[in-house]
Amino acid sequence: MGPQVTVVVPTHNRSRLLGLTLRSVLWQREVDLEVVVVDDGSRDDTAAVVAGFGDGRLRLVRHDRPLGVSAARNRGIAEARGGWVGFCDDDDLWSPDKLLQQLHGADAAGAEWVYGGAVFIDGLQRVHGGAPPPPPEALMGFLVRWSPVPGGCSNVIVAHQVLRETGPFACELGTLADWDLWLRLAARGAPAWVPRPLVAYRVHASNMSLDVAQTLVELDLLEARHGLAVDRSRFDRYLASLCLRSGRKGEALRLLLRAALVDRPGYGAAQARADAAMMLRFARAGARRRLRLAPSPRQRRRHERERLQDPNLAWKAEAQAWLDSLRDPPDRSTRLSTQV
Repeated sequence: MGPQVTVVVPTHNRSRLLGLTLRSVLWQREVDLEVVVVDDGSRDDTAAVVAGFGDGRLRLVRHDRPLGVSAARNRGIAEARGGWVGFCDDDDLWSPDKLLQQLHGADAAGAEWVYGGAVFIDGLQRVHGGAPPPPPEALMGFLVRWSPVPGGCSNVIVAHQVLRETGPFACELGTLADWDLWLRLAARGAPAWVPRPLVAYRVHASNMSLDVAQTLVELDLLEARHGLAVDRSRFDRYLASLCLRSGRKGEALRLLLRAALVDRPGYGAAQARADAAMMLRFARAGARRRLRLAPSPRQRRRHERERLQDPNLAWKAEAQAWLDSLRDPPDRSTRLSTQV
């Protein structure tokens, strides 16, 4: 086996999601693994869920009161014994070869940090989006305009010594603390990558990234701290897509209007057509669901034609295959209120 990897899993009152996340972390193959779950002041049965695994690789540490996700991740870093440290949010899922492939990728490139690809899934573990990530040379250029690491903090693993030298997560940041860290890591050197779908980002109504107001406040802070030239219209459109996937149509529309009318640079006719198509697709799906209408034969044929024309069809299928092997009875509380 190669070097030990410590996986830090911050959690707060999400025991119903945490169990499956931990299953996906603990099923990592051919890796010397420890998992540090940081319970950030939960009042649910998080401790019982962790204890129920009966796995010696799993440790639980606890904050008596919530200190925030960045403080929880930093506590996990302080507890880590591994030569590499990774992070998995308590609602995301991993491919069984995620860590092994990333260690190989980092070793081959001589890199101090490494990322992979991701897909979006619903509460039934069905893939609804995702595409290959940009290669490292492109990612390094994109970082000053947006955060191009798919899957957020659940993606990257970093050499432990490098985390000691770059400093921990900024506690004044929550939703964008990972972007802040990627910028500091990039100042040291380029990452390695694994262009495979290694992470599944579960979209549901309580995703932290859907705290739109807080995210925009943090964006201002990040922009000032690092001297960024953020592509605000692209950022608005990304937040809008997450809002649509969790059923927040009004907030999504406000963000799209802001992208088009306020944060105009980078927004043109192609973006407008794509946004209109996205809104229409979700509206149709919502209407069918409200009326309890099954798709017509024509709609099914159109959906299948679009699916087969998807340039990322094989990418999504690869992720769906490992997700199917992880499948649990569905948790109704995590289902999307909007499906496409």
